[in-house]
Amino acid sequence: MPEFTPSTTQELSEFLQANAAGERQAFQIVGGGTALEYGCPLSKPVTNIFLKKLNRVIDYPTRDMTITVEAGMTIAELTKTLRAEIQELPIDVPDPKSATVGGILACDVSGPRRFGHGTLRDFLIGVTAVDGLGRTFHAGGRVVKNVAGYDLCKLLIGSFGTLAVITEATFKVQSMPVPMADAWELIGFDDLSQCDAAIANLSSSACRPVAVEVVNQKAARMMAEANEEPFHSTPWGMAVMIEGSEADVHWQCRQLQSEWENLDGRVLHPLRDYRRKTWPPVKPQSTVRVTLPPSKCLNFLEVADAMDVALSAHAGDGVVIGVLPNDSAPSLVQQLREKAHELGGRLTVELCPSEWKKELSVFDQSESTLRLMREIKSKLDPYDVLNPGRLFS
Repeated sequence: MPEFTPSTTQELSEFLQANAAGERQAFQIVGGGTALEYGCPLSKPVTNIFLKKLNRVIDYPTRDMTITVEAGMTIAELTKTLRAEIQELPIDVPDPKSATVGGILACDVSGPRRFGHGTLRDFLIGVTAVDGLGRTFHAGGRVVKNVAGYDLCKLLIGSFGTLAVITEATFKVQSMPVPMADAWELIGFDDLSQCDAAIANLSSSACRPVAVEVVNQKAARMMAEANEEPFHSTPWGMAVMIEGSEADVHWQCRQLQSEWENLDGRVLHPLRDYRRKTWPPVKPQSTVRVTLPPSKCLNFLEVADAMDVALSAHAGDGVVIGVLPNDSAPSLVQQLREKAHELGGRLTVELCPSEWKKELSVFDQSESTLRLMREIKSKLDPYDVLNPGRLFS
């Protein structure tokens, strides 16, 4: 079967209906192609379905603060459309010129500003999608209050395209200050207890940070080298992002620096822009993502730092991204996973050599969760034709 590039939801629906009634070929769903290495290996031979022609704005009532677009639209194009009306979808996306709306929903992408703004689950209010039998369904709506019934929108986020092909998405968006400004303040610490005190201080601060990032020395060196910036050699660093109008950002930065004078840390030169720099700055061989209770985040950082892992954490949200040493082995992943479990968290392997996936579980789900996921999959894609094996075998 040749590769297929639908121009409309209807075309895709008819194509998958014919497939379900016929040979039941399996498919890989491709948006911008930026995350095809993520997840488990595909369990069957597949043909690609490209969504690049589904790239239109369907509806944009700016005064309602919502927008409906097709899933193949790139994030850069979505951002350009929203900024023309001084609005934004405040989700940090690596490689926005290639990443697509459907892709970031399927992979549940988020970045540093999730601390202040939330994640895609907070902004997606409606979807149109086609399941493995070719049935088109709509969930949610184009108004914020339309949330009756099962919340299928949330179910599709992070499903890696295994349940249905998202073809349209409706987001609530937010207005931007004019002129929009942002700034990063940076402070260095000798040990994590000092960092812990600084994070606790933010809860009573007069400032309203939208991102709180903690990095270890190895990660700071990688970022400095990749971006040709000064390397701050403190063992730990914390970067705090402020955004708003120019006057507001200026006041909050001065206030934060004043508050930091009372902490056991060293205020460093502000960063030019942490958010728009991707982490990790170079494509590594192996990367893990750990989700933890925020109060346990620094405990995990301390253990992983001793294992020579480069670490960047959304400390306020309990999300840690670790780049493993090139000579590391699956046993290191297992040690990190055991520590994550001990602290009440989960570890997902985002990137690793393909041979590791024969020994490791990429995702970190309990048996009860897997049973529920398989049951849902059997309802929406009973012939297992959409990204087979990507999420679980």
